Amino acid sequence: MQLWLSCVIDMNNRLSRRLLYIFLILFSSVVSIGNLLSGYFGNHPSSIYSGNISDGWCDPASQGIGSHCFGDFYYPIATSLWDDPWNSNANPNPPLTQFIYKMFSYFSDNGHLGLVIYLLTCLLSVTFPFLYIYKKSSSRPSRVVLMFVLTLGSAPFLIAFDRGAMVMALFTPIFMLYVYYKKNEVRKTHFLLVLLVLLKPQLALLNLIFIKDQKFRELVKAILLQTIAMFLSFLLYFKSFPSSIISYAKQVLDYQAYVPWGSLYPANLSASNVFGIPFHFFEIEGKISFLRIAMTFILISLLLRQIILARHRRGDAKTFVVLIFSTVVLPGVSFSYYSLLLILCALIGYLEYEIDGKSSLRYLFESRYFVIVIFITGSTILIPWPVKADDLLGEYFSGYASANLGANWLIGGSVLTLLYISMLIGKLRK
Repeated sequence: MQLWLSCVIDMNNRLSRRLLYIFLILFSSVVSIGNLLSGYFGNHPSSIYSGNISDGWCDPASQGIGSHCFGDFYYPIATSLWDDPWNSNANPNPPLTQFIYKMFSYFSDNGHLGLVIYLLTCLLSVTFPFLYIYKKSSSRPSRVVLMFVLTLGSAPFLIAFDRGAMVMALFTPIFMLYVYYKKNEVRKTHFLLVLLVLLKPQLALLNLIFIKDQKFRELVKAILLQTIAMFLSFLLYFKSFPSSIISYAKQVLDYQAYVPWGSLYPANLSASNVFGIPFHFFEIEGKISFLRIAMTFILISLLLRQIILARHRRGDAKTFVVLIFSTVVLPGVSFSYYSLLLILCALIGYLEYEIDGKSSLRYLFESRYFVIVIFITGSTILIPWPVKADDLLGEYFSGYASANLGANWLIGGSVLTLLYISMLIGKLRK
């Protein structure tokens, strides 16, 4: 991700060059040390690069590829075939998402055709924004190509691809939502907002862009359209209608605690989770769980304040960046592959750089100090953390690679939370 950012920011800037040099030196050192020390911990050197790929949500003989099960694809396929997909274990997917997986199930019984079509569709969705910017780019189109290559090699994309997560398919709709809103194409904006909410309800936070421009009539219209569309979408599973609405609502509420508050594994990028780590460590999170809800409401209040004050600022890029961040860190559970959406923040900043000639760094960060922190912490990704299952943190990690990934996602999630808070309380610029 640090190499990706080095493509986005202006390398003629002294700070940008220094950050890249610092990152390359630290990263090279950590890679060397990691390969050297892994043997002393009784692990193969490759263990710092990989983790357990088997998740058990498919029949490897007929569906998975090797040990890869693409769990976020095959698990919802199983529930999508039920009359009431939400009368099950954890399943926060709304009706349209479930129905899409049901369509893919017809191609997934005796082979990989459904999976291949699905992954290619997701890959096209990730690719399109880069093609759009490449066409718009007038200065350095080769930089866009490099950004795309680094995106495909980034941890968020690799995790999303390995899981078969639908977050990849959201890439183009969210990007084009920004494009259409900026062009004031109202009908297309409303259509994409309805589609996005039907796929991932937390993306309703994007509606707040109307507040920034004081388009309150459009905000009410958007909420009504999305509410009606969501209600009608339950008719896709008409056999369990209308009881399925209650089942789904219960699933969504319960899912916010799917990962225990403050737990380090699996990685949870929710801002509220970072604050809960010390409470989970002392096993008192159950007694003060109300703090989790309180923290979320405080962050939402700060978000509304930021958007209301943003009405004095020209342009929509910074507000979109904050809202995209919000869809990642505000839900109670936000797995690591949702960080793929943050690449859209940088793409929006780069698009503004190409159009207006402004520094794209401005659209990403309020403070240069956070840029420094992100570059330095990113260089630690391959540190061979010597955490074993019987150690103090053994309840969170099982094995060397999992400890490495978990510890570094903790660092990244903490920096992400601090960065988000800085966006909400930082000084606004016109």
